[in-house]
Amino acid sequence: EIMVSTLPFSDPQFLQQFNTFCSGKFIVKLVDMPEEMASEAKETIITGIDKNTSESKIDMETACRQIKEAMDAKYGASWHCIIGLGFAYDITSNKENLLYGYLSLIHICRCRRAI
Repeated sequence: EIMVSTLPFSDPQFLQQFNTFCSGKFIVKLVDMPEEMASEAKETIITGIDKNTSESKIDMETACRQIKEAMDAKYGASWHCIIGLGFAYDITSNKENLLYGYLSLIHICRCRRAI
């Protein structure tokens, strides 16, 4: 499952702020997964957003889908990816399968839960 905020990722003011604050580094706020998996997840997030960012728009839906599919392919199905601004979440995830953090102004939550 993917979830993307409906905020305007093509808004020029947002893009300017994103580029101003973006260091290309994913800041982890909460992690409950093995170090190797967390490192791979962070790289997948950065790559997914970079590939889908242009001067006029950040295509978060495509980035979210690519991030989810990459984790499904590498670690098995049932990964969820939530990308957006100013969201809250209440989830139940499998142990050692949760990563929450942000890249510039964009917050990202990834988890895998039992079906």
